[in-house]
Amino acid sequence: LAGVPLPGAITTPAEPPPDPAFELCRRHCPCSCPKLSYSARLMGFAVCFLLGCVLSLSSLTSVTQLILGNPRPFATKYTVGNMISICSSMFVMGPTTQCHNMMHPDRRGATALYLLSMAGTFASVTLVRVGALTLVCVVVQMSALLWYVFSYVPYGRACLRRCCNSTLRLATQ
Repeated sequence: LAGVPLPGAITTPAEPPPDPAFELCRRHCPCSCPKLSYSARLMGFAVCFLLGCVLSLSSLTSVTQLILGNPRPFATKYTVGNMISICSSMFVMGPTTQCHNMMHPDRRGATALYLLSMAGTFASVTLVRVGALTLVCVVVQMSALLWYVFSYVPYGRACLRRCCNSTLRLATQ
């Protein structure tokens, strides 16, 4: 009778099957980073995050060039700043955990849209060179980033949805 559970015995649940998105992240985001102290990780996070924010905010100095038909400086600064800011959290939680969190079912769509909009921004600036397309990609990128960030806040997306609906109702009256 070995292996047969007794009535009322506590059994451990079977191991859940691995998430394919997590396995993809684990393969492509190996933990080959050196072990950093807590203070070094916080310093890396702060430096990368601030650099990303400064770069993204400095893109505002290029808005006039964007309006005049040269979207490259604005889009490049904004997108690279966003990439650096997102990568800064890898210092705190590690690349594998960051990738796993980004591929969580609740934010997988927002992550995909965000990454695709960054790629689209670069493609529209370097390959296609169409200012209107670049502007659309940047707006989609901003929206996807906002949706992605609010996915970490409890009830954040619901609150954002209500605010957007209220704003649209006011704008259409």
